[in-house]
Amino acid sequence: MSVQLGYPLDAAYKPLHDAWAERLMLAIRSRFGARLVPAKDLLADYLKRRAVVRVLAMNADQAPVSTDKRYWTTFLGQDTAFYVGLEQIARATRLPVMYVVMRRSRRGYYEAELHPLWDGREKLEPNAITERYARACEIDVLKSPADWLWSYRRWRLQKPLYGTD
Repeated sequence: MSVQLGYPLDAAYKPLHDAWAERLMLAIRSRFGARLVPAKDLLADYLKRRAVVRVLAMNADQAPVSTDKRYWTTFLGQDTAFYVGLEQIARATRLPVMYVVMRRSRRGYYEAELHPLWDGREKLEPNAITERYARACEIDVLKSPADWLWSYRRWRLQKPLYGTD
């Protein structure tokens, strides 16, 4: 994406515990110019470097097991927890949010389409951006289930019976 967009790209990521694996993943993920920032530091990093025009990228498809802050919704017919960090950063910075649709055109080739989820100004209820993301992702998965990574444990968290999580 950083090559195609023509802007610097800062991508949030979860650091790995193994130092060797961390170095390897950083090298692989940044080889086209992306700057990787630990997800927990993304907002502070953005604010520190706010004068730099760039794209902030977050992959929001993981199960939020390492935080108590999560949003529950129905996704593919099941109660599913989503990270709320993207929405919190977007609202705090008033940055627009785009959903990237990735489609495989043939083996080893992909096409990306950007779809707006929030313009940075629209008044929304809490969790509305996260809900829009969940609906856009669900549409993608249903259109092309073979392109979604089904092997990871998306539903490892169970929604609590009482109260909110």
